[in-house]
Amino acid sequence: MVKSMTAAIAGLKSHQTKMDVLGNNIANVNTWGYKSRTTNFQDAMYTNQISGSGGNDSINGVGGVNTSQLGYGATVSSISANFTTGSGQFTGNPLDCMIDGTGFFIVGNYQDRVSVNLRESNIHLSRVGILRPDNNGYLVDNLGNYVYGYKTEMDPVTGEIHVLDTENLYPIQIPMHNVGAVDAEGNQMYTYTDENGNSHDVIMDSNGGYYYVLQETDNPTITIANDKIVYMDEDSKRLLNVTDENPPRYYYTARGNEKIPANLAATGAPTQGTGDDAGKWFDDDGREIMQDTDNTSNWYYVPAKGDRIYVADANVGRYDAAVDGHKLSSPDGGTTWQYTAHRGDKVRVPSDDVERRTLAAQERYNIATWTIGTDGNIIGVDVNNEIVSVGKIAVASVENPNGLDQGTGYMYNIGNNAGEVIAMETQGALGEFKSNYLEMANVDLASDIATMITTQRGYQANTKIITVTDEMLEQLVNMKR
Repeated sequence: MVKSMTAAIAGLKSHQTKMDVLGNNIANVNTWGYKSRTTNFQDAMYTNQISGSGGNDSINGVGGVNTSQLGYGATVSSISANFTTGSGQFTGNPLDCMIDGTGFFIVGNYQDRVSVNLRESNIHLSRVGILRPDNNGYLVDNLGNYVYGYKTEMDPVTGEIHVLDTENLYPIQIPMHNVGAVDAEGNQMYTYTDENGNSHDVIMDSNGGYYYVLQETDNPTITIANDKIVYMDEDSKRLLNVTDENPPRYYYTARGNEKIPANLAATGAPTQGTGDDAGKWFDDDGREIMQDTDNTSNWYYVPAKGDRIYVADANVGRYDAAVDGHKLSSPDGGTTWQYTAHRGDKVRVPSDDVERRTLAAQERYNIATWTIGTDGNIIGVDVNNEIVSVGKIAVASVENPNGLDQGTGYMYNIGNNAGEVIAMETQGALGEFKSNYLEMANVDLASDIATMITTQRGYQANTKIITVTDEMLEQLVNMKR
């Protein structure tokens, strides 16, 4: 009888632990990023009342006997966490973000750099993206942990963002820039003052030409010198011009396998050959032509490789050859050619108008608005309306999330059974970032309350076993009377 009381006590302890876990789940139902826990029971040890034996089918043998075992209650085998993604709650703050997937934020105390193999680093993981810049321009979470990611740079022309180092992570920090300059490495800088009196920081390219990257948004008109113009037709074929003709004609050299429309402007129809040319057709320029089988009203000829194919002036486009290939227009009928520049364009400037200058002081960008893309790229717009690439948030891929150890707050430490833990750019199952949202707890309140009821009944039944066993012991003692 004492065995039944021992088993009931073990059951009480197990159910109490399960109730503790349920209480923790319900207490954290509104905790950002909380992952609910489940308590798993297992049988306690057993003793053999009757040991089993195999049967003997010889003369006078006996059959097999099964083992009869008596258990000693239940114990907690494990407490497992549910790492499914919780629902997102809109906060309206662009620096709040959640990971809609299995990845983790990588946070911790300050280190100059961290290897992407996170087992080699003293680092923590998190599912809560309450991010803010601190007084030094570093991005930190609301517990003061530095947020780690990749250093990036933005192409000033295309706006594309490139990761500079894929093997290491760095604390994400608002970058510095030179006041009134563009070279952050301390190289010699140049300046150019345009006809409107505006000063521009100038870069010298590998060919010795000078240009500046337009930062203003007033879209100025840029005039292009004649020697910086290239010509292309409607099919974007580069054209040459016959400069000794007035007006000049424009052409390209044939590849030898093209179909060129026949010239039938004068006659409106091809001329049929006679004599040795019987059965052949010719256009107004005397070239042998053929009829298009797909459209019999069209005639064409195939030029020899290297022949000049002239293009009508109306089909010739003028483009800036100096920097970016902008298409040009002429307000005065062809005397001058120009284009409208936009933010990020490279604007060529005359070398005679460029002046050397000394490097100005550095200061950190003053970010006015923030954007976190689904790929983790952090873009800021400073108070001068300049677009700045701040960095790219990295995510941790954890082979066995249940092998993580819960630390202080919502921090996870990399446990011995977590398996491989690698930092990478977010992709696939790791999920994507959702700015303006925070991840809610994934507690299933209805399920936990139902489980709480069954746990209470299990606890109650175990107390009943103790009460009944006590009554049986009392009756045993009273037998002497």
